[in-house]
Amino acid sequence: MILTAAFIVAAVALLALTVDTGRLYAAQQKLQSTANLAALAAARQASGCRRDLGSGDGAAAASATLARNYPGRGDNAPTLSRYDEGFVESNRATGLRDFNVNGNPEARPNGARLTVTDTRFKPLLPAFSDQSATLTATAGALSQPKAGLKFGTSLAEVDPILLGNLLGVDLAVASAGDLATVQVSLAQLLNLDANVATREDLVSITLNEALGNVTGRASALAGGLIGAVRDALGDQPLSAILSLVGPVGSDASLALGSIVNAAAQVVAAERTQNHTIPLDIDLSQLPAGLGGLNVGLRILEPAQTEMGPAGTDASGRYYTKVRSAQVGLELGLGLEIAIDDFALARVKLPLAVQLAQGEARLESIDCPSPSEPSYAVTVSADTATAAAAIGSLGPDGGIDTGDRAEVVLLGITIAELFNRGDAQTTLSARTDQRAVFDNIEELERPLTDDGDAGLRLNDLAGLLGNVQLDFTLLKDTGFLGDLLTGLTRPIVRLALDGVTGLLQTVSAAVLAPVLDPILDALGVSLAAPSITLTGIQPSQPELFCASAEDCGFVVETR
Repeated sequence: MILTAAFIVAAVALLALTVDTGRLYAAQQKLQSTANLAALAAARQASGCRRDLGSGDGAAAASATLARNYPGRGDNAPTLSRYDEGFVESNRATGLRDFNVNGNPEARPNGARLTVTDTRFKPLLPAFSDQSATLTATAGALSQPKAGLKFGTSLAEVDPILLGNLLGVDLAVASAGDLATVQVSLAQLLNLDANVATREDLVSITLNEALGNVTGRASALAGGLIGAVRDALGDQPLSAILSLVGPVGSDASLALGSIVNAAAQVVAAERTQNHTIPLDIDLSQLPAGLGGLNVGLRILEPAQTEMGPAGTDASGRYYTKVRSAQVGLELGLGLEIAIDDFALARVKLPLAVQLAQGEARLESIDCPSPSEPSYAVTVSADTATAAAAIGSLGPDGGIDTGDRAEVVLLGITIAELFNRGDAQTTLSARTDQRAVFDNIEELERPLTDDGDAGLRLNDLAGLLGNVQLDFTLLKDTGFLGDLLTGLTRPIVRLALDGVTGLLQTVSAAVLAPVLDPILDALGVSLAAPSITLTGIQPSQPELFCASAEDCGFVVETR
């Protein structure tokens, strides 16, 4: 009997311990879930970047959340044992988020972190233990608006002909459908269920797989074009065109057309490592003086997007920025030069153009306030630098200025054109150009600031038309050649002096209208930046930590 009684007591004690362990686990899980909700509510209130906010008291919002989740506890509900408001920044080195406590009462923080304490957990059978357990849970949340950018006049407007040239397939009869208007989220692109996307998510998925995840978001017409891009892609990672600064909310969106264009540029960059892609050019309206034109394109770097919040980190690097493609062009111009009334000299002039990457950056998002009930978004941009010269593109994409152009008269080469001093003509970037999109109540469609399009076209014509040329009249070209050169030397010299003017005229009349749409489709902005605000997302809170260590609490208060 004694052994039986002892066994029963031990069994009951073990059962009580098992039940209390389960109750303790359930209580801790509920407290952690409540701490998460409290942090989200606090961040939403503290950030002050929503029109529907009340007092902006994050601590009060957190306490109210605790009371709602423990309705029967009254004053015995869990309490905030620690609460901080501050600024959450992504650490570029670690990919993690750092929290800095707000020391300026005038500044509106973008996050909150807190610890919740419950001292009222009691065991099921106090006969075995009458000690109350103290439970704690920590969480932090971030709440800040986000915006999407495009750089380049028509980066999301997919041109099937240019796309076909990039991919090396015939897409002349393909349709881009609704690619210019469809937006896809990171969750859709990465096929994620999580609230945030990380750099690791990008590395683990290929561009082909990502496009496969979102093909169904576009129309059937556009689906065929996306399929052509996917067929040409290899196993390039999505990170080749997209990068994240730390974790980013998975509801952040991108233009599907931009992704398709950039993917095609990745394919083209691999296809054109040592040569250019010939582009289809309409030659039906060539002006007088131009006997032919061909254009070759090489993608040196595809367009790239980096996503994150507005502004910069502690080192001054921007979180959100987009970069245009870096490209090289080889132009073959057939010029016809009138040698007085005597004859036409013909010149096949090889020109190389190098266009560096331009960049647009998300500077700030000004939130609504009692005095200004709308959003304002500020974007800065640097246009692409450009260089041009007689020559061709070298293996590294630079311009080889050693080429010469032959001047042919009556079938005989009588002179050569070359770069004066082997120099290149350059077009400097226009830095820190600003576009402010204000009075935004609700962004129903993208907003674009095109800058001065006329300035852009004139600069492109000026770049090509200001190539500094020199020439030499050849000797020892045979009796007829020497005779022609001798008889026409003064006239030829005068005519060749006018080549630069002819080139500028041709550039303005033909090259700029031909090249501008190509550069637009590649997202390249020259002279005047073209910036599009594709979307703005109000502050939607998201968790950035769920433990004392991750939230930066060295010692957790109990």
